[in-house]
Amino acid sequence: MDEHFPERTPITSALKISRRFSVLVLCICLGLALSIITYRGPFRFWRYQLSDLGEPLTQRNSPNILARAFFDATMLTSGILMATMYCLFTSNKSSSHNGAKRVFSLGSAVGFLLLILPYYLYEWWHIAGGVLVFGMFWSFVVLRSIELNHSRHRIKAIISQIVLQPTVVPYAVLFVLQKPGEIVAQKFAVIGLVFAVWLTTRASDWGP
Repeated sequence: MDEHFPERTPITSALKISRRFSVLVLCICLGLALSIITYRGPFRFWRYQLSDLGEPLTQRNSPNILARAFFDATMLTSGILMATMYCLFTSNKSSSHNGAKRVFSLGSAVGFLLLILPYYLYEWWHIAGGVLVFGMFWSFVVLRSIELNHSRHRIKAIISQIVLQPTVVPYAVLFVLQKPGEIVAQKFAVIGLVFAVWLTTRASDWGP
């Protein structure tokens, strides 16, 4: 079948998956950066939640038009990208654990779309979106680390966990307990999660 349809070969599928994740990482980094730059503020990085970027009004009650537009566009684009990842994992028969990866992709896609809802107007829906995004990507990176370890990429698997666990887990605990430091921890969690996703989705590392 693959010799008649070259676009469906395992190598091409791996490239598509890797490139899609690279676009996702670029989209998130660029979108959040533009939201922070255009925030009517300034945006106090270590004092404000990233969710404030998507609010109709700033902390000083000024219209937050541009920052919100960039934030919403970032969440929408990320949601669409993860929905297409669901389709890629459905069609890519050469990758292992595709069932779990489809769940993670679809769950994170829904989470991104829920994050468009402003926190102060739709608190629980917005929180559910954040939990889905963090939870699905955390689970995905853990699964990819296991696969990398089994495919002789142990160093990369170890690095991804060194970056992931000390950043995401403390934030999750602080968030649940509503303890001081949660807002600062959020920033490290996002950076750690994004880097770990990028690190574990390089094309050369995908295989059966």
